[in-house]
Order: sequence, then C-alpha cells, then structure tokens
Amino acid sequence: MASIIKIKKYLPAIGLCTIIFLWPIQIPVGPADGVPVYIMILIVLYLSTKMNTNMLNRSVLLLFMIFCYTFFQLILQNINLDSHLLTLASIFVLSLLIPLIYELLLNSKNQLHVYFVRFLRFFLSLQLIFMVFQLLCIQIGWLSNRYLHYILPIYRVSGFFNEPSHLALSLSPFYYLIIIHYSSFIKMFKKYSVIILVAILLICPSTTLFAVILASIGIRALCHLSLNPKKIFNFIVSTILGVFLFVSFIKFFPSFSSRVMSIFDYSMGIDIAKIGNISSLVYLKGYQMATYGITRFPLGVGINNMVMLNDYSSISHLSATLYSLNKENGSSMIFKISSEFGILGLLFYIGSLILLLRYAKNKTNFIEQAFLFAFIISGVRGPTYFDGPLFIGISIYVIYLQNKWNALLYAVIKPKSNKRLVFSIDN
Repeated sequence: MASIIKIKKYLPAIGLCTIIFLWPIQIPVGPADGVPVYIMILIVLYLSTKMNTNMLNRSVLLLFMIFCYTFFQLILQNINLDSHLLTLASIFVLSLLIPLIYELLLNSKNQLHVYFVRFLRFFLSLQLIFMVFQLLCIQIGWLSNRYLHYILPIYRVSGFFNEPSHLALSLSPFYYLIIIHYSSFIKMFKKYSVIILVAILLICPSTTLFAVILASIGIRALCHLSLNPKKIFNFIVSTILGVFLFVSFIKFFPSFSSRVMSIFDYSMGIDIAKIGNISSLVYLKGYQMATYGITRFPLGVGINNMVMLNDYSSISHLSATLYSLNKENGSSMIFKISSEFGILGLLFYIGSLILLLRYAKNKTNFIEQAFLFAFIISGVRGPTYFDGPLFIGISIYVIYLQNKWNALLYAVIKPKSNKRLVFSIDN
C-alpha cells in the first residue's frame, strides 16, 4: 500500500513530462494526421487516480461551451466542416484534457513541484544525451539529416523532437525561466541544467529558438517599465541587449535574416513571387488565411477546420508544395486560434499574454508563467492545440477564465440570495 501511494505521487510529474517531451510521438487516427500518444497515457493516469468531481464538472462545462460555440459558428456563418468527426473528437478531447492537465499541475504544485522538477531535470539530461547519440550516428552513417548547422560543420539534431523548431517550442519554458527568473531557476533546476540548455542551444540553434530568447528578453524589459531608477536601468539594459542580439542574429545567421527580412519585405508591399524563403512563405500563407478568416468569419471557422481557408491564400497557389504545407495550422498558433475561434480566439491569445505579463511583473507563479510563455511563443511557430507545453499553457488560461467567471457569477448571485433571505425574515 505504501509503495502504491508513493507511485501516485509521481503521476502528475509523469503526465506533465510526457506532454512536454513525448508529444512528437504521434499516430494517424481517422481524419487526424497524427494523435499524440501521450493522450492515452494521460487517460490511463487519470483512471489510476481518484475520480475528481470538480474536474469532471469543468470538463462537462467546457464541453457544453465549445459545442454550443461551434453550433453557433455553423448556423450563423456559411461554413462547412472539413471533417465532422475530427471536429467532434477535438471538442471531446480538449474538454477532457484541459481540466485534467490543470489538475495534474495543481497536484504538482501542492507537492511544491518537487517530483515534477526532478523528472524535468532527468528528461533534459536525456535530451542532450540523445542529441549527442544522434550526432554520432550521423557521423558513422547510420542516420541522415537535412538540417545543416548555421556555423559548425555538423547537422542540427533535435533529440526527442522531429525538427529544430519543435525542440525550441518544447524547451521554451526553460529558456524563459533562465532569462526572466534566473535565481529561481537555479534553485529549482541546479546550475548543470543551465549548462545542458546552453549545450542544446549550441548543437541545435534555430530561428524559433532565437525568437524564444528575444521574446523572453522583451518580456523582461516590459516587466521593468517603472519610474523606479533601478527598474529603468534594467529596462534600458534589457532593451539594448535585445536589440544587439536581434542585429547579431540578422548579421551572422542567414536563415534567421532571410525569414525576418522576407516578412518585412512583404509588409512593405513586395511581390510575393519574389520571396524565396519557403518558411517565410508558409508563415505569410498562415497570415493570409487568418486575415481572410477573421474578416469573413468573425466567429471563426470551427475547431481544427482552418484547412477550409487554404484556397483563399494567394501563396497557396504558387506551387503544390506551398498548397499542402501547414494548411491545417497556418504555421502559427495565433493564426490558427484566430481563424478557428475568430475574435474570441484572438482575445484569448491577448488575454493569456496579459496574464503572463502580470505574473512576470509580480514574480509569482513561475511554472505557470513558463507554460503561458510556451503558448505565446507558439505564435511565432506553432503546430496544434495538443502539441507540447503550449497545451499546458492553454489549460492554465482556460481554467483561469473559468475561475474568474465562477467568481463573477457568485458575486452576482450571492447578494440576490441574501436580499431574498432578508425579505423572508422581515415578513
């Protein structure tokens, strides 16, 4: 019995770590291109723990809200779902997993994240070992790789993850904590974790990872906006450092420079056909899809139904390759969520950023900050709602909104109930 109780203490940490590191392991199911296997792991973990009524209530409420919103999207707008089965399955899975993930995080917080941090340190070490092993296999000739390193005469390997941008997205919470809350990170993860993360950055740099670093510095600068002399100094230093790194990346890393300058050229009105960077074109295609979607369908086109907007992008028709690339997600979470949930999705994204800045400025909820940041940075390069730590960030903000709604509802109902009580006593 004691051993079973001890094992249950590890379950929240195991569940959360599988989301962060094992989400690239996916299998095609029905109309879905890939379903992360961690979903089944989470369900097993849930069934092995005590049933939580509060969590089930959240799931039912969330299911009802998303289903009703989807219903209004369909009857008030002229849209067709690409796959009814995929939409329904996504609604059910999101409604189940969001409260479950939050419950895992809450249980971990009740344990002061002791086991969670231990498992994260273990997986970080394993990630670096796996990357070194991949480099050796490439050197021997056992593996092939198409991602050349920017500087070193080696290939960029990504360990658990399918590509460098996936690695950057998944490990973004760690880089965020190092830049924003270095001393707290050292206390939780120890100095050797910093060395591991620096080594990972050197082995597998990417445009997305550079964006993670720059965005973290930007948030740090925003947190120092104050009339306090010390904070003004920190703001200036952070701003100068961010500008210096941005200029350095553009000067020394052609891949980063090509993407940034292509997007800048597009904003200045350059002909799309003159843009040669595929990654930039795919990102701009997502922008076109999202812009068309939110202006024509303000409620959104429906969950996991962004693909219907693919034909409305001029970039999609430049080639067969561009037509098929990222047509389901637009290469960015902000494009995807604003396309599929309309103005409400855009407000959700902005609201989560505001909550992140509030936590960061008050130096509270470090772990929550890290995962909210993962969701925010997925606007630079984001796959789907279910991929990696950004899903944990989504869960945090959804439950935050639910709690705010419950508090508001309670504040409205309670005075009315008290008035009725007073009236009955007087009579």
